[in-house]
Amino acid sequence: HVVVNGRLIVAKGASAVEFVQQTSGAAELQAIRDALRLAVPPICLYTDYKCAVTDFSRGRAWCLRAKGLNADIWKHIWRIIDDIGVENIRILKCKGHSTRRHVIEGVVSPIDKAGNDAADERAKNLARARRVPAEV
Repeated sequence: HVVVNGRLIVAKGASAVEFVQQTSGAAELQAIRDALRLAVPPICLYTDYKCAVTDFSRGRAWCLRAKGLNADIWKHIWRIIDDIGVENIRILKCKGHSTRRHVIEGVVSPIDKAGNDAADERAKNLARARRVPAEV
C-alpha cells in the first residue's frame, strides 16, 4: 500500500503477472512498479515483501545483477525510480497478515493493517478470477 501525507492510497484492480517469473515475489514487485507509476513524490510505499525492501536498500546494482531473481522487473522499477529520483522514494516493510490484536498491541498501525488487508483481498480476488480449470 502507499501512504501519501498520512493518507492511505489503495489502487483499484490488479493484473496478471506480466513478467517471466510467475511467482508471488514477481507479483509483489509488479504491484510496487504500478504503485510507483501512480504515486506523486515524495513516496512512502509499504510492502510485506521483505525481499523488495532489502533489495531496494541495496541499490540499483544489486537489483539489476545478472543472477538476480526478478532483475527483469527491477529494470522497469528502476526506470521509474530514475524519473522520480531515488531520494523521493522510501520502500518500507509492514507486517503481513496482521490481526486486530496486532493493532491493539501497537505491532502495526491501523493504516498499515488496512492497506495490507486491501492488497491481500485484491490478490485473492485476482487469483480466483484467473484460476486455471482442473482439466487443463
